[in-house]
Amino acid sequence: MAMSQNSSASIGSVPPNDGPPSLRQANAQIAVLEISRSSGSVNELLKTIEDRITDHITETQSVLRKALGFYGGGFAIATALVIYFMKK
Repeated sequence: MAMSQNSSASIGSVPPNDGPPSLRQANAQIAVLEISRSSGSVNELLKTIEDRITDHITETQSVLRKALGFYGGGFAIATALVIYFMKK
């Protein structure tokens, strides 16, 4: 796949406004970690990245559970109303 000549993206760069805010924040944090890589050991860097990714996954799962709970509750209420009015 060829990249256009007008593209300013380099390998490994992420456009600043692509994706949801949490993804942009994670990309920014990884960029900061890449800059500070020379000042710390590789093990510390990998541990920090792993911690940030784990936190992001936990946050995403929490949001998903809440959304599914609301959707499930709404579906249950709608179903109950339909059954109620069909029997009436």
